[in-house]
Amino acid sequence: MFSFNMANYKSNLSESQITDWKAALKDIAPNGAVTLDDKFKKLYSVDSKKATTYLAALNPTNALEADIAREYLANFDESELKKAAELNKVSELIQNGTKYPTVKLKDYLILNENKIKPSKTPDQTFITLGVSNEIGIFRNEDMVASKTNQSYFLVDKNQFCYNPYRINVGSIGLNNFDYPNQIISGAYLVFGCKEDELNPKYLNALSNSQRFLDYVNDKAAGGVRMNFKFEYMEDWEIPLPDIDEQAEIVAQIEKQNAIIEGADLILKNWEIDFNGFIENQSIVRKPIEDLILDSLYGIPSGMSISNSAYN
Repeated sequence: MFSFNMANYKSNLSESQITDWKAALKDIAPNGAVTLDDKFKKLYSVDSKKATTYLAALNPTNALEADIAREYLANFDESELKKAAELNKVSELIQNGTKYPTVKLKDYLILNENKIKPSKTPDQTFITLGVSNEIGIFRNEDMVASKTNQSYFLVDKNQFCYNPYRINVGSIGLNNFDYPNQIISGAYLVFGCKEDELNPKYLNALSNSQRFLDYVNDKAAGGVRMNFKFEYMEDWEIPLPDIDEQAEIVAQIEKQNAIIEGADLILKNWEIDFNGFIENQSIVRKPIEDLILDSLYGIPSGMSISNSAYN
């Protein structure tokens, strides 16, 4: 008997891995087994030469069927796998699978299209926001939106704002403010998350990673000027644990950052000169956080998210 959580039922293989799986077995005619029980029993009862016909009958987008293939192929010696090209290819794809289901963001984002012109309601007070590549979203005290004819987006708490022309230098942030009538320039793109499925703080951690920056730069490759469209954000693939585990990951990252920020304060107030270490100590933050994020993609890091090194 099998038991599974429907929220996590999707295979953890990415779309490109699934495409490669199908390409590796495209010349193999699936065996006539219909039910999953039949596929399972017959896969384990045949020799490796016939196994591909049952693997070809499995659906790699289905978590349970992908796990059956993973478990079956894990029992082979590496030397034996190399004798069967199709089996070896599928085995490599599965072993490179991420720890969690890999999904495109398009099913989890909500584009903010709520634009207004504050100049048309001069009696209202507006809080203008900006985005810094150092501190994220901040309150812009110098800009009086009601005195311009520019259009602005009304921004809710837990929504993201980014400059499509400067996102490659860190112009993206998660809004933690909850002022009435908080707005940001119409030059930005603003979106939120379906928060019952995607924790905004979890997505924020991923968007601060080197992996996201590499994706941004890859989309801009060959272009005259950076223009990171919302459709590019929707196409970004991320590992997606269940909502409770996302919260645990966020808490672990926040705990790690709090430790580093505390150490920063101590170092900055210490009178000892560490030969430039204080000025350059920010290099410590990124590798530690990336170790946590890399583990989500199934990249070995030598430590788990629950590793006592973070305690």
